[in-house]
Amino acid sequence: MVSAGRSFAEETGRDYREINNRIKSDSERLLAETVAAYRACDVVLTSRLHGAILGLAVGRPVVAVSGDWKLEGFMSAVGLDEWLLDHRDLNRLESLLEAAHSQPSVESVLDRHRTLNLRFGAEVLDALR
Repeated sequence: MVSAGRSFAEETGRDYREINNRIKSDSERLLAETVAAYRACDVVLTSRLHGAILGLAVGRPVVAVSGDWKLEGFMSAVGLDEWLLDHRDLNRLESLLEAAHSQPSVESVLDRHRTLNLRFGAEVLDALR
């Protein structure tokens, strides 16, 4: 995954950086630096749940490589299944990175979930009447 990410960055003239999400609980400076590092990315490639959450939180497209049910569950829950690769299926990684900017925006993902939640709430209220 790292090799493919580095190659993609080099071929497309992007910076490549690895971000360590380990932040001491009392270090607001490190937290701010980590969030700023995510904001500086134009695409986030991650194999960890926190990388996906932070990438989407700062409005960046996320391509995830997983062998982890938490990351898989999150990507599915936010409707980004097609942007998730199994760690044994890296042959599609470059094409997903190339297409990352066609990923639905975070706002559209949140709007869709808001609509689904409101619809579910209305159904529950109707069932209780």
